[in-house]
Amino acid sequence: MAQNAWSPPTRRELPVILVRGFGGLNVDEAKKVAYQGFNDGTVYPGKRGENYIYEGLVLRFLKSRYGYQDATNVVGYYANPITDQVQPDQLPPELRDIDPSFFSGSIVIDIGMARHLLLEVPDPARTVWVFRYYDLDDRNLPVFGAALMRVIDFIGALARAKGATSPQKVNIIAHSLGGLVVREAVQSSYPDRIAKWDGVTGPRPASADDAINKIVTLGTPHKGISFDIIQNWIGQAADELNHFDPDYQKNPDHADSYLHFAEHFPLERLLTVVGTNYHTYGVQAASLLNRFFSIPGEYGMNYNRSDGLVKQDSAQIPGAPRTFVHKRNLYTVLPGQRARSIADAQRSDHPRFRLVRQERVLLRREHQAAVYRLRAISPERGRRKLLRTFLNRRHERFARCVRFRG
Repeated sequence: MAQNAWSPPTRRELPVILVRGFGGLNVDEAKKVAYQGFNDGTVYPGKRGENYIYEGLVLRFLKSRYGYQDATNVVGYYANPITDQVQPDQLPPELRDIDPSFFSGSIVIDIGMARHLLLEVPDPARTVWVFRYYDLDDRNLPVFGAALMRVIDFIGALARAKGATSPQKVNIIAHSLGGLVVREAVQSSYPDRIAKWDGVTGPRPASADDAINKIVTLGTPHKGISFDIIQNWIGQAADELNHFDPDYQKNPDHADSYLHFAEHFPLERLLTVVGTNYHTYGVQAASLLNRFFSIPGEYGMNYNRSDGLVKQDSAQIPGAPRTFVHKRNLYTVLPGQRARSIADAQRSDHPRFRLVRQERVLLRREHQAAVYRLRAISPERGRRKLLRTFLNRRHERFARCVRFRG
């Protein structure tokens, strides 16, 4: 789509969909978490007032002045599809204008909860939805992308049932793999549905631009994960992990590569939040490997520019607004000042979300000299020296990345 043909963004309140990150090889425990980590809070002993307890993102929305309501239970996710067909005359009057197909399948509107939402919630646009894609028991990104598209369709149908006359867009906040799920919907699910339209039956299906207002990704490996540790996780999650492969993401032959995102969605309406804390999930191997698998622009292995799992450069899409937060990947979704600003980010209509642009700080001479010293010493001393570098971590000023002295 031509850039001048994009629909304009809006600052008005819209439904917010929260999309969780990678759940590991076995997601049985992850499925037991009601809000998928988006309502975990943090306590800071010794602080006072508002800074003492930072609520999770869901609670932050509910307590905000915008008056959001939780709508997660309106949608049910089923590994075994619901096959019972619901006829319009079997529905409450409030729901009879909604497509009956929404009440069967793997992702289903709960009749009672939907009716409650329409009757009790003054504005369905001010609702929060947690996208529980792991409940589907299908570790496949195309399935996840199509499911997300269906949930967005649900929200639009409910808004029309409430009396909305204009198309109902949504805002999306996605963590880690969740960002790749969103991109799958944007770059594959929506275009595939439009391609299958015969041009006669019904109106033209909505595009991602028609359905989504803004997207925020938190620590998403848009360009892949630069080290091979993911090979240890392969199992039933192979398709998910395939999308973490940098070679997959930079291949222009793949329609869902980050290279093609701008063809389907305006970059100025995507905000990438980049984590800069190198501490990882308790696996120090990830931090080591992030050093050895440096990428262009990182000044070699003397730096660990990552959130412990995702390289800072890989968490961005060229041309899209970005911001940095000193959090490791596991805790990017946790609350604090970042959660507070993300909750407000959907309302900003500035092409850069009114972010403060961060300037790159040049390497000091001693940083470069450390690399040369390490190369110049003997192999035996080099191994000992390399070991000691991990015990002498420092932070440079730009994004608080790790500096290793030689």
